[in-house]
Amino acid sequence: MSAPSLVLAPLPEEIWTLRKRLTHVEHLEVPGLQRVWTGWLRGSPVVLAVTGDGERNARRGVEAALETFDPARLLVIGVAGALTPSLGVGEVIAARRVLELGGEPREPSSELLTRALGLGIPGGTVVTAGKLATTPEAKARLAARPGVGSPAVVDLESAFYARAADEAGVPWLVLRAVSDTAGESLPAYLEAYRDTGGAVRRKLVVFHALTRPWTIPALVRLARRMSRCSHALADAAFQWRG
Repeated sequence: MSAPSLVLAPLPEEIWTLRKRLTHVEHLEVPGLQRVWTGWLRGSPVVLAVTGDGERNARRGVEAALETFDPARLLVIGVAGALTPSLGVGEVIAARRVLELGGEPREPSSELLTRALGLGIPGGTVVTAGKLATTPEAKARLAARPGVGSPAVVDLESAFYARAADEAGVPWLVLRAVSDTAGESLPAYLEAYRDTGGAVRRKLVVFHALTRPWTIPALVRLARRMSRCSHALADAAFQWRG
């Protein structure tokens, strides 16, 4: 059997719609990864894996996945915040470059990027930041940084996936779907509830919501947008593998 394509996402919600499109699915337990499924997508072997969010989980997860599965290519999918005002919720961007704040820019495989652009997925910049951009002002500051350009989105993990793939000699591509626009704010407490590795501690978020019911509508809206983005990412990845 040929080497599989590896699809990584920080969160299970981001990859779940694509998971439902796999055939001959098997669930695996792999140290360093939160969830792993193997199967077939449009006639090709695929591994889907969830690393967890934040820098620590991303680094640990991508290293475990690359070592375990020796993939032919890596596709990263997930949600992101828009830095460009023209980007709407659910729009998918293929990274022409990934910028880590304080690090060197990284460029994906030209072959994989060309395939995505040929499907009508626009190319842009993915900025990997060390903290959540929870306000329009924070997003504007990121958008104004040298080399960002337009369109652009911000996430917390892509640069770490890309770096590991480059070091392993595995061609890669990042697809990110917009969950919040450049003019929107995220709940400020999400940043406060991140752990030392950068992951949002979900139990604290749930506790916050239960003790402050007026904050629940914002979380419901985020959950609905996550579902919309998951479907958009699944459509893009499914076509990309065709």
